[in-house]
Amino acid sequence: MVAEKSQQRMIYHFLLRQIKMGNYKSGDRFPTVKEIAGHFNVSYCPAQIALKTLEKDGYVRLSKGRTAEIIWQPDEKTEEALDFEERREVLRDLYEGLCHLSPLFRLQGLSLMDKEQLAELEQLLASDQEPLLFSLYKGFEDSLKPMKNQMLMYLFTDIDAFVGTALVDRMKRVNDGQGDRALEKVRKYLLNAIRCIKKQEYKNSFEQLLELSGYFKDFFDFDQKEICQKREAEAFSWEPQKGRKRYCDDIAIDLICKINQGVYPVDSYLPQGRLLADIYHVSPITMRRTINILNELGVAKNINGIGTKVIFPGDQTIYINEGYDNGQKSDSVFRSPADFSHHR
Repeated sequence: MVAEKSQQRMIYHFLLRQIKMGNYKSGDRFPTVKEIAGHFNVSYCPAQIALKTLEKDGYVRLSKGRTAEIIWQPDEKTEEALDFEERREVLRDLYEGLCHLSPLFRLQGLSLMDKEQLAELEQLLASDQEPLLFSLYKGFEDSLKPMKNQMLMYLFTDIDAFVGTALVDRMKRVNDGQGDRALEKVRKYLLNAIRCIKKQEYKNSFEQLLELSGYFKDFFDFDQKEICQKREAEAFSWEPQKGRKRYCDDIAIDLICKINQGVYPVDSYLPQGRLLADIYHVSPITMRRTINILNELGVAKNINGIGTKVIFPGDQTIYINEGYDNGQKSDSVFRSPADFSHHR
């Protein structure tokens, strides 16, 4: 239950940031519950609750049989930095926990990039073809990918979803409202770090990343004592994979039981993945991971062009390994924050 509530908050803040950044305007197509669930690799439930919370807070209107409609207009009211203020203390805690690790992660990731990857990242950050905030997000994400650490990428995705709206609100207040100046400084630090790596000046690159970490502290102004009293301060909760695998394990156990009961006998085929996803109220990605578990256990086998065939009924030798991971991760979980805006 704790993990599911954390998923709801993560999805809520992610979508709210999309709206506040202007990725969706009145009349634009908003992602469906199924698309949102697939993006975060969770069941439909937390995605649906996140959408309903957006409706309750006045950002979208939900209608049966239609995608959500954006009703919030940024120029209709002057908002205080509420998202930032109610998360100031937890942002301070996150910063203090990550400020010593983040530069090392970035340095390691950048060092593992080849010349072509570094050139592409440098071009992305130096170009003004995309909004600067999007380019910076993509740059931070790309600097971690070479490490091929799933848990680290989950952590980055979830922290970004939590911090995102606070970042947008904070931008309105720094440098007399000129938040783009602050982002330009972030871009400068990152570009300097990349160019040092290209010259194999790793110590200088690390110093640039350390300075960037220190700049974030000033950017968020953690030392200010003003705390928002309008709503209860919000907490950040995170655990590895946040229960995502639990859905796969539970469904796999249920399917094995049905195979033993003869609902899906040996040599028969399981229903198609999308149908099973609808039956169990989970995303297609979650169901694909479940089928992978059955394949790994030797209970089922994918037959190209036909479907998933039951090849073994299961017995006491079958168990669900909670540490199981096939090493694959759907790229959709790591899509950039603006990607939903392409579904219009």
